[in-house]
This record gives sequence, C-alpha cells and structure tokens, in this order.
Amino acid sequence: MAYSDELCKLVIANIEIIEEAPSVVLDVDATILNAINERIRDRIDALDGWDGVYSLGNENEDGKTVFRAPQWPLDDAGACLAWYELWLTSETEYWTTPAIGAKSSRLCFRFNSEKEFHGKNKKAIKAYYKVALFDNQELSKAGVIVLEDGTLAIPFNFDPNKVVEEYPDLDDCLKPLDDAFDKLIQVHPVFDKLVKELNANK
Repeated sequence: MAYSDELCKLVIANIEIIEEAPSVVLDVDATILNAINERIRDRIDALDGWDGVYSLGNENEDGKTVFRAPQWPLDDAGACLAWYELWLTSETEYWTTPAIGAKSSRLCFRFNSEKEFHGKNKKAIKAYYKVALFDNQELSKAGVIVLEDGTLAIPFNFDPNKVVEEYPDLDDCLKPLDDAFDKLIQVHPVFDKLVKELNANK
C-alpha cells in the first residue's frame, strides 16, 4: 500500500491492533510453517529412501526444511552436498507473506548444492543452472524458474481466503504445495542428472 494521508489515518484509527500485530504475525508464521513442514514430511515419508529435516521456523532446531533423494552425496560430516529446500522467491520479513503470495513473493521448492561439491564459483554455477533450465523443456513446463541467486526453484503460494477459512487447522488450502511437490518429483530425474554431472565435473 502506497504511503498517503489516508494510510496514516488508518494507522491512527487502528493503532492498538497494529501494536499487537508483530507478535500475532509471528504466531501465524509458526502455525503456517508447522502445517507446511508436516505436509512435506508426509510426502517425503511416502518416498522410498528419501530423508530430510523439517524445522523451518523452529529456532530450537536446525531452522530449515530440506530433503534429499537417495544416493545424493554427503560430506564427511554427513551434511548434504545437494538437496531440495523450502525457500522463498524474494526476501520478506515474515513467512506468511510469501505463503499467500503477497508483495510479489512466493514460497518455492529450491534445488541447491554446495560449492565444495560442484567445484565451481557462484557465477559459473548460476550460468550452469540457467543453461540447464533453458535447455530442458521438462523444467520449463513444470514451472521451474531461476532465482536471483541463480538456483532453480518451483514456486507456489496458497489462496489467502482458503487459509483464513481453515486457520489454524490447515489442510485443503495446502493443495498448491502438493501440486508443486508433484511437479518436483516429476522433474526429479532432470535434477538427479544435474547432480551426477556436477559430481563428475568437480
């Protein structure tokens, strides 16, 4: 919303609500992320040999939601060298913002890899991913995009009206996540090939 006198008047009229808003948004963030994490866990558990961590938004744990396919490489400490993760298409203060597609930001499933694994600098790997996207029609048809950092991702967001209807017990409104996950699994062989090529060329 653009700054204006009318906006200032709206703030003045609702200052008590606005004072409470940050803590409320954090609670909403936690509720939405918990539902998302559980849905992703369920989807990964249904796949043979896949594993992951599902704690994005939980400061007491790893604070990330990542998962990997069987046989994708690990470093000597057991950390992933190539993985998928829940991310956002552009930075926002709260996770609820991309979850409902506000401010031109969306959630996404992002493919990522460690520099130590692919042996390339950031500029080179960004170009590599971009070529992979435009050379592969399967990725384009699945809605894969290149993020600002050069990584590849499948974006999605929820209908805010459906989230409001179901809150706090979110279920049917998470269908866009399921759809994006299905697309990810559909094009996983392409990403698997990228991992093998990166590993071979490191």
